[in-house]
Formats: sequence, structure tokens, C-alpha cells
Amino acid sequence: YIYIYLTKNPKLNHLIIEGEFGRINSSNGSTRLSNTNIETLELKNSNVLPAGFYSVTNDSPSKLTNYSDDGTVKIMYHSSLVFDSSNDKSHHENNKLNYFKSAGLKTIYPGVFDGYKGKELYLPHLELIRFYDGDIRNNFYGMPNVEKISLPLLQNLKGTDVFSEMPKLKEVNLEKVTKITSTRLFDNKNEKIVYVDLSSLNELNESEYIGNKKSDLPMYIKVNKNHPNHFFNDDTNAFFYTGLQPTDEYIAIKGCSLKISSIGENNKIFYGNKGNIIWYIDGKKSRYTGSEIDLNTEELSVGNHILNPIILYGANCKIKLEK
Repeated sequence: YIYIYLTKNPKLNHLIIEGEFGRINSSNGSTRLSNTNIETLELKNSNVLPAGFYSVTNDSPSKLTNYSDDGTVKIMYHSSLVFDSSNDKSHHENNKLNYFKSAGLKTIYPGVFDGYKGKELYLPHLELIRFYDGDIRNNFYGMPNVEKISLPLLQNLKGTDVFSEMPKLKEVNLEKVTKITSTRLFDNKNEKIVYVDLSSLNELNESEYIGNKKSDLPMYIKVNKNHPNHFFNDDTNAFFYTGLQPTDEYIAIKGCSLKISSIGENNKIFYGNKGNIIWYIDGKKSRYTGSEIDLNTEELSVGNHILNPIILYGANCKIKLEK
């Protein structure tokens, strides 16, 4: 009935739906709302967004730019906003959605966010990403404008090219994620340094690599002390670290060897063959490299000296380690 009403009123571009959906409301290809002129979709006192409800495809380019609900939508089903295909990722390119608000959303299926055009995506109560048997496609791919993504309650993440093709990405909050099963995670040629919180991660099953092999800038991924043994970042820009708590001041007798850590004695940092840590002493590059060094104080004069560890990535990128 909604589709028929909209086709009879083609000038209608703001749709407000109040009430709950049943299974009968799932749409087929001919009745999806991407075939209408709707630009704003708003749900009130609802329960779910049915499968195929809007479903952007190559054949029906999206006009929808705004989605919101009052927090009553708990589940978004398969292809509810973007058509999900196992062998064609191009549908996301037609997704025009740049505003999304759903404070109560807890569960999503594939076909919700791919190609999202907004700058931020905040899902404060998302707990579960469900898949059909054998399917590990994801909802977070091909977002050309997104800078910040926050999924603070999600615990299990899996998929192919998750958080990939997002060149403007700066920050990702996955603080409760304990397990990841992925193929090419964070594969972005990022334009800015990216910071990722994976501070609860203890199981990582990656079939290819994490990070990007061509980016000129690093991405920093925070993990905990019970982190996985391997990070699949040998040839990428992904730096994993457990914390940054370096000692601010050392006192030593001239002639002694002094062990100094760039991130603190109880912390670790893991980076691939394109990365390194170089040390500047009193503003000049020294011979010392690595996260932890044994400084020969015989090389220094008596008095105060300033040591700065600098992350070196690639040929030209130098970033000072900050707390």
C-alpha cells in the first residue's frame, strides 16, 4: 500500500510511517521504495525496517538522503536500505544517504550502510551483525565522506573489506569488539592518520591483511595486553600498540647504558616493514632506531638532553609519538 500510494503521489518526498511492520511488509524488486521519489524517511513507534524496503540498486538509483527513527527500530533486515549482492559491490555507489539516526538499533543484516555518504556514523546500541549461512559480507564499505564511525557495543565483527574504501576516515570506535573474522580489514588509502580503538580484541582471524599497502599515512590501532599474536600488517600501514605511557625523565651516570622505551616499559608496538621508530637527541637525528633502545650515555655530555621518538612510515612520513 505504501508503494502504491507513493507512485500515485510522485511529488511526495518526505515519508513518515507510524506503527509496526509485519513480515508481509517485506518488499520485492518491483515495490522497493527506491523506485519512488522519497528523500526523507522517518519511522515512529516502529519495530523493524523490513527486508528490501528501500533497497538501492543500479537500476533504481537512490533519492533518499535522510533516515531517522525515534529509537523504536531494533532490527534492519537484509537489503533494507541498499541491495546486497554477493558478487556486485557497485550498488553502494548509488546510495545517497548522508544522514542516519537510529538510537535503538541493535541488529543489522547485510544491505544497510554500504555507500553511506555522511561524515559520521554513530550506532550507540548496535550489538549484532547477522548473516545468512556462509555469508560474511559486511555493511561498512565504500563510504567516501565518512570521518568517524562509532560502534561502542558491538562485540563480534566479520566480513570482507570491512571499513574499506573510506579515504577520509579518521576515527573508529570498536572498544567492545573481542573477535574479528575478516578479509582485508581497514584497506583504505587514507588521507589522514586514522585512530582505531580495538582495546578489547583477543581473537583475530584475518585471511589476507589489515591496513593498506599503498597509503602514505599510518593508522594506529589500540589493542590490550592480551592481544592476538599476529596482526597481518607486514606490508601495510597498520601500527598496533598497547598504550603510550613513556617515562618523562631519566637520570643516569655518564658512561652507563640506559634502556629507554618510546611507549613505556609495559607497552608494546607492532608495525610492518614500512615502519620504524627513529630517535632525535637534542633536535638531531641519532643512530638509534626501534621502540626500545639502549642509550650509550658515554656519547652525551653531562647535563640535560631531550630525546624524541618519531614514527617513520614510508619514505617521507614522520609523526611524533604522543601520549
